Amino acid sequence: MRAPAHLHVAVRILDRCGVDDAVVGDLLEMYEARPSAVRLWLEVTMAIVARGVSQARENKPQAIRRAATAMAVIGFLAYSMTAWPHVDLASSVRVEDVSGGWLETDAADGATRLLPIVSFQLRNVSSAPLASVQVNVMFRRMGDQAAWSDVFRRAVTSSALASGTSTDPIVVRAPVGYTSDEAATQLLSHSRFVDTAVAIYARHGSDGWTYLGEFQLPRQIVDRNGGPVPMRTPATYRVR
Repeated sequence: MRAPAHLHVAVRILDRCGVDDAVVGDLLEMYEARPSAVRLWLEVTMAIVARGVSQARENKPQAIRRAATAMAVIGFLAYSMTAWPHVDLASSVRVEDVSGGWLETDAADGATRLLPIVSFQLRNVSSAPLASVQVNVMFRRMGDQAAWSDVFRRAVTSSALASGTSTDPIVVRAPVGYTSDEAATQLLSHSRFVDTAVAIYARHGSDGWTYLGEFQLPRQIVDRNGGPVPMRTPATYRVR
């Protein structure tokens, strides 16, 4: 269930070097589709080099200094990861505005494919700014304690989330789902269709994962933003 340690290290380095969030998101999605540490570090290196070239074009006199700073950040990372202050996420963040359902996509030979999808926000309910928070969203079919799939996302970057504010919607789509020749609405009512729940975990920096809650996905077709179907926490299902 834990995301690999090298993935967190890579995200921290990219944050420190000022790589755009969109680029970091693309790298995470590529890693989820094809997990490879070697490929990940190659992409990280290319992203940092591209950032340095862009900075050099914008401000050539400072190019060498910026490159040296990036190297210093990488060297400082080992210390900063161990010195990162502990944050009790269970009392610092709250999951809110949860919605979701099933996204209809096309499969091979014109078959219907339904993928579970969820959208939510994290609210900083602590009295201090909060930075560097990742989430791991685990999908599982009801009655089955084993994970069907899990997806890692950055929720809060090194740019701190102020006290009392919320993140933008975090939309997570599972890579696995149901495929059938039937229409989507018929597939949802099929006797072999099993409802799915999502369990949300979060971690601060390199701390361990904290369980934030679990929500059952309604049987409804939704758009790529996962809404706007409100959900309630089931009373009998919990994932630890």
